[in-house]
Amino acid sequence: MRVRVATALLLTACGGELPSPSSVLTPRFIAILTPTPEVRPGQGASFEALFHDPAGRVASFRWWWCWESAAIDPLRCDAASANRELPDQGARATLPGEFLRAPPAADARVIVVCEAAVGAETVTSFRRLRLRAEGPLSTPPALGRTALRVGARELTVVEGGVYEVAGGDVSVTTFAEEGARALTASFLCGAGSFSPPRAVSPSPLTSRWVVAGEGEIPMWVVLRDEGGGASALRFRVRRAR
Repeated sequence: MRVRVATALLLTACGGELPSPSSVLTPRFIAILTPTPEVRPGQGASFEALFHDPAGRVASFRWWWCWESAAIDPLRCDAASANRELPDQGARATLPGEFLRAPPAADARVIVVCEAAVGAETVTSFRRLRLRAEGPLSTPPALGRTALRVGARELTVVEGGVYEVAGGDVSVTTFAEEGARALTASFLCGAGSFSPPRAVSPSPLTSRWVVAGEGEIPMWVVLRDEGGGASALRFRVRRAR
């Protein structure tokens, strides 16, 4: 029997002490990304689930969506009550524009839910999509240069990069390209923790890695703005055994 676990409840206390929210110790959604956090009525949208299982198991995904309302919020948008279940595309999904041609309001919101199944567990996460009938549409915040500092040495981080870490303090800094919106950067890792786990604008946004573990360790920086946009950078550090 599968146990459905909300992402926010995954940080289970051990001995009464909660681990840092930056530590990805259980199957977990890092983010659900879309290049279009706001769309016009009748315009479709694509989504990508950024998901990590520390045990390295392959997850299967299921997607659905609901119109958000006073009666339907993210906790009440389940597969049984959803307006539509989206075709199975693995960690990616597309919400066709034909589903969004008749929104209940000019600036309606959609809840898009993703469920990941790994072993006997299911983990869910969601994101909102806003339909804006008029005015400029929001885009995801731009991640500027991101640097990994190891002692006195600084390395520029790129998507999918692997970086050697040996000795000295380790920190990650993203120089966000700031606009009018407030920005928050979340720092996450597969071993150890970040302090602080989140940093807020103004730029630069930085956090120190509390080192733990050996071998190749995944890390993520997720940049969010107050309009619902999100961008992510994925990389790994390699520690000597």
